[in-house]
Amino acid sequence: LWAPLTFGVGVMVLGSAWLVRIFVPTVAVSAIGIAWGVAALFCVMSVTSGFESELLRRMGRINGHVLTTKYGLDFFEWEALSDELKRRPDVVAASPFVYGAVAMQPIFAQEEGEGEGEGEGADEDQDTGPRDPTVVGLKGVDAKRMGDFEGVESLFVGGSVDAIRPGQFHTDPPGVVVGERLARRLKLEPGDLVRIVAAAEVQASFEVESGAPRAATFVVTDLLQSGVSDIDATMVLVDIRAGMSLLYGEGRATGIELGLVDARSDDEVAAAVAESLNADRHLALYRTNTTAEGSTPIIVMRNIRRIVSVIMSLIVLVAGTTLIGALLLIVRRRQWQIAVLSTVGARRTTIFAIFEAAGLVAGVAGALTGLALGGALSTALANYRWPLDAQVYPLDYMPVDVRWMDAVVPALVAVAVCALVSGPVALHASRLRPIDAMRL
Repeated sequence: LWAPLTFGVGVMVLGSAWLVRIFVPTVAVSAIGIAWGVAALFCVMSVTSGFESELLRRMGRINGHVLTTKYGLDFFEWEALSDELKRRPDVVAASPFVYGAVAMQPIFAQEEGEGEGEGEGADEDQDTGPRDPTVVGLKGVDAKRMGDFEGVESLFVGGSVDAIRPGQFHTDPPGVVVGERLARRLKLEPGDLVRIVAAAEVQASFEVESGAPRAATFVVTDLLQSGVSDIDATMVLVDIRAGMSLLYGEGRATGIELGLVDARSDDEVAAAVAESLNADRHLALYRTNTTAEGSTPIIVMRNIRRIVSVIMSLIVLVAGTTLIGALLLIVRRRQWQIAVLSTVGARRTTIFAIFEAAGLVAGVAGALTGLALGGALSTALANYRWPLDAQVYPLDYMPVDVRWMDAVVPALVAVAVCALVSGPVALHASRLRPIDAMRL
């Protein structure tokens, strides 16, 4: 912790010393405040951009960037449509999936012993761990198509997407990949058996009464480590046909996830896909949306980014307003020189331009110094990888993503504030009458 703090303080002292060297003390104080405000705003925007980019990257590996679904409950053409979407030049992966909320219950040795008629005394001596059902999000995916997503292998502790495997009839149960935090909470390890139950209310049937709940036994084949705490604590992955059988009882999908060449073009690709799929139709049959639109952590982070940016901009505004006092003090001390300039023929516009330029120069110098400070501090934070509590934050470390917009916006805000606050002072100086100045 002391290394980045010492580095940050050292950079701030050097930047402040440079401003004190090139400006008179009163203007230097304002420029230093502007520089620190710009640096703080730059760092905050870089960190929030890092959170957004890292969440999009990690969620893109498991949820794709664009989601395509169909109106109604008859998405049976998912294989042909996946192949069609995969051929788009802006798409690198098209993976069908099914999703639903289910109850999962570990099957420990005690339960197997009960099935074989073991005595109650043996059951009491054995630590069986938690046995109560836990509500989880079950996602059925096609392992082969999911493998096209970039970096998908890193999601699995075992390092292979093949852990999502179908079962063999009456011989081998299908595999389930359990989120790492969920597995730790339920004390599950690869090789353990779990029972998954889909309630009748979530089976999405056209029938008014969809019958009794469906249940199946799965074997834990691997652990899911996405790096997003909500996913690792609530999600399990199974083979898509096992998921279809459990949730729907028929071979229809929930939707198709698309992995894009450029994740930042998700809005444009989503609109283009919806337009192409619904072309020549009177009513839209398919709908698309981006992963970011349905992700609570990303939505929250974007809202936080806007709010914090506005609040941090107030620092730049306050620092800029101190420039008014500095320029007024200069006007007060330099009244004689202003009067001389007016006497020898200087126009009011010239005097106005002089003091407006003084404010702009202070703003530009403070903004440039702030960008240097913010860039250095952001680089230090990015290299330090500040650890975070996964119980509180969606990520386990503080990500930093320096974008050119995160640098341009604070700098423009600082220069604009300095230009605005310098205007009244420059106008006051231009209206100063030579006779009044010479009387002092």
